[in-house]
Amino acid sequence: KYQMILPEELAETLNNLGDNHADTLVEFVLEKPLGWWKRWVLINPRRVLRYNLNNLSGDLDAVIAGNPKVVKRLPQAIRELWGVMHGSQPSKRYLEAVERGVFASGLSIQEIPDINALNPFEHLINPPKITEPGRLVKSGLLKIWRGLKDYTQFRENWLRYAAYLDYVDRLESGETMDTIGYGAAKRDVVDAVEEPMDKAALLARELVGDYGNISHWGGSIRKRIIPFYSWLEINTRRYWRFGGNAFHQGIGKGLVTTGALGGLMGVRISAYLYLRMAALYIAVQAFNNLYAGDDEEELDTEDRVRLHLNLGRNDKGELRLIRFQGALSDFMSWVGFDSAMAAFLEIENGRSSWADVAMAVAKAPVNKIQSGITPVLKLPAELAAGKSFWPDVFNPRAIRDNWRQVFRTFSLEHEYDFSVKNPSRGYLRSWTQALATTRDVGENAYNLVRSKVFDWLRDERGQSGSGNYTTPRSNALYQFKKARRFGDKKAEKQARADMRRLGVSFKDLGKSIKRAHPLGPVPIKDRARFLKTLTPRERRQLKVATKWYSETFRGK
Repeated sequence: KYQMILPEELAETLNNLGDNHADTLVEFVLEKPLGWWKRWVLINPRRVLRYNLNNLSGDLDAVIAGNPKVVKRLPQAIRELWGVMHGSQPSKRYLEAVERGVFASGLSIQEIPDINALNPFEHLINPPKITEPGRLVKSGLLKIWRGLKDYTQFRENWLRYAAYLDYVDRLESGETMDTIGYGAAKRDVVDAVEEPMDKAALLARELVGDYGNISHWGGSIRKRIIPFYSWLEINTRRYWRFGGNAFHQGIGKGLVTTGALGGLMGVRISAYLYLRMAALYIAVQAFNNLYAGDDEEELDTEDRVRLHLNLGRNDKGELRLIRFQGALSDFMSWVGFDSAMAAFLEIENGRSSWADVAMAVAKAPVNKIQSGITPVLKLPAELAAGKSFWPDVFNPRAIRDNWRQVFRTFSLEHEYDFSVKNPSRGYLRSWTQALATTRDVGENAYNLVRSKVFDWLRDERGQSGSGNYTTPRSNALYQFKKARRFGDKKAEKQARADMRRLGVSFKDLGKSIKRAHPLGPVPIKDRARFLKTLTPRERRQLKVATKWYSETFRGK
């Protein structure tokens, strides 16, 4: 037979083109449940809108950084994708993109492969009957799930196809790579490709993210340890290349051509390319401060720094926020940008130091990795420890209800609360929060002041902000106060019954409510010292928080 001698890394890649089955029982136990969990959490009705928003913002962030002209081709791409999806004849460009893997490199295609239960012909081959209510319900649910999955893949391909259309037209018109730019691709690899269509497909895949092109070890990590490792690897690699290409196109090229003077002249080009990398973040922050500047003041420092869209207040006076994760924002989370910037801004108020900034940077990669670990490993560890390690493994929170923690892992905590009658703001309201979250101004001020209190106690007295254990009595008191916060009368009545059953007296309840005061954890003799650390804005928030506390917990 004909034989070929190949480099080892290429042979290894070819040997692993298909699906690799788990070789050991441990791998099987890790891989199978994780696969089902990923399919559910990405496309379930509660998360599909937020997932698509995060995915779109991440793609748009990268496109603006690498090739903003792609946005102009977006309407054309959407129209053609929609037409093909509904039976129209695909264009020559569309077929070129399909042949070159532009669409097959999307995140959902790589993370949510088709499964037998979603066979689109199942309802034709073996349709469910009225005498099979279980299969009827399952068929309807799977049809909804399949529709959400198809929409997600359609939406993910918008910018991928637009990028291909832009790159291929510019390359075929004779435009050089010096003016087009390399985006997130490796320069030597792009230059080695001669065919314009192949080069355009490579540039498009690398710009928006080629999730099928992860390292060999990354594939194993994605399947068994860190479910969405492909995003971490692709996005991190993408921004390193953005930075390298921006330097090369400006300063680097100037140094090579005309020396130091050329390098200085290239600073302008490199600075422009670096600024493009932060364009989405700058635009969102500018919108928030111009449109809802006063409302931004109601958020704590870390919330203001974290990427979000402030939609102002609703009719009830509540703040409306849409939180999303841009590609640059996620890349910067490796160095704890949000926490580090919050600590940096607090230095001026004398409540932070450069050591706190360094600590935030040091903790960031550990928290980022641990937050992505498969629930197959993390959930049993959390239940055994009685603590949740998210979002900060260095400051775990007590788990008060193990079953709620389990349901929360599957985005079903609201269904659990509804079934066991836990305190809530209303089950229907929970669905309205699937995309935009609302914040009561008084409660927001209360939480902000309490966070300042716990930070001060930690720094001044070495006290932790949360208890290390819970008891049935403390849980009953917690549920009572939570019901009061949410205005849930039925849950409050149930909490009162539980407190009576557990022997919680009116005196105990009074002490608990007294400790819930915004300044409750601070001893009276130390309160004057604590108040001196507050800024004028935070003193105003203390008044709002105290008013909300009185109305909520004391009924005044």
